[in-house]
Amino acid sequence: MIIFNLEKELEHHFLHATEIYVAIALADKNIIQKSIDKASDNALQRVLIGVDLPTSVETLKYLRKKEETTPNFKCGIYYDMNRYFHPKAYLFKEDSGWVGIIGSANFTLGGLSKNIELSYLTRNQRECEDMFNWFDKLFEDCYPINDENLAKYASEAEMENQEGKSKKRKFSFKKPTKSRSPLDGIDFTDRFFKYEHHWAFRKELWRDTSSDANNERYKALKKFEELHSVIFPQFNDYGLGELDHNVKNHLASMYYHLEGSTSQDLEAMWLSYGKKREEIKQYHDLFPSADKHNKSDEDDKQSFINHSRLQIRLDFDSIGIWLLFGKNNGGSLFDRNHFFDKMKHDSYRNEFYLLLTSLPKEYWIEVNEERKVCSSFRSEDLLYQFCKKDDPQKYFIIGRDYNITDVEMSESQLPATTLKVFELLFPLHQKMRDNLSRF
Repeated sequence: MIIFNLEKELEHHFLHATEIYVAIALADKNIIQKSIDKASDNALQRVLIGVDLPTSVETLKYLRKKEETTPNFKCGIYYDMNRYFHPKAYLFKEDSGWVGIIGSANFTLGGLSKNIELSYLTRNQRECEDMFNWFDKLFEDCYPINDENLAKYASEAEMENQEGKSKKRKFSFKKPTKSRSPLDGIDFTDRFFKYEHHWAFRKELWRDTSSDANNERYKALKKFEELHSVIFPQFNDYGLGELDHNVKNHLASMYYHLEGSTSQDLEAMWLSYGKKREEIKQYHDLFPSADKHNKSDEDDKQSFINHSRLQIRLDFDSIGIWLLFGKNNGGSLFDRNHFFDKMKHDSYRNEFYLLLTSLPKEYWIEVNEERKVCSSFRSEDLLYQFCKKDDPQKYFIIGRDYNITDVEMSESQLPATTLKVFELLFPLHQKMRDNLSRF
């Protein structure tokens, strides 16, 4: 669809988008203030700007200041000594899906309203996905707008003005030196989760609330969304049709710190599946502090993460696939109470024992931060005594971990591995979870 009023069209999408990506050859500070600044601070925003055309130092300084004051805003300079950076591309993620805009117009007053420009809008989701992948690769290779690069740009641009404009503007920007890590010796070529996905969960970033840290963790979130798109449509084939995923705006765990919803340490990210949303809503009124008149998505989300679930979990140096009860919350008590009420009966204890000890040797059970191999228990009573050590303030987990280099964690095999492990753990999930039968 051809756009005849680009300024008005962009203003609408900046106001309503939850994710915003802009790659532009030339931008004006005043236009940024009028357009990008209309976006919600909660929206993820990425701006990639060129300097082959005369982008002003003031524009770059403004972008840098916005990056420092807005947690979800990240910007960078794209510069290639041998090629011009000349795109005019805008990509928005909204509740209804992706919207992409490309054309001839720079992010200037002339480009948006005065010049004769051609801009085209697409809602084709595949085309928008291609735009995102194109943008992501360029953004990964950009230069930060920091003191050193700003100083270089200002001095070298001034020198160029004095000497006369050259065929290609030449700048000597620098990128931050990459720290060495234990991950450096691993070949990630055929891994599903790449170096940057694991590196985002190094200890130095656990409590980092900066836009840089959020941007690193966001890449892991996008990889989890890719995994979900592959495995979730296959759940029925693996007998997992009763499982649902988290609410639409929080498919995986949070990539940024959110008071009251994330722990102090963002040491990992996970993709979870559990009780269906309609079932979870029935628990709402059972929470003592619940607002009986407001069953919002956020209440629903809080309930989901508090109930039993199957999940795949990514951290710095491993990948876990687990069944777990949450910790530190009221929701997990429903499942815990159900499980321990049932464990009082001999027949249930025996059935649980047989299910657990039949798992392969790599599987373990963790109760109150003590971990034992599932097949190591010699009787249902010994297993019961171990389970009774449970502390609701700690996770109750059954699962296994994989090394990054395990063949099962390759690009081609990880989705199928996740489904197979979920299939193994699902009977335990169904046996242990509460199903409102007590109410």
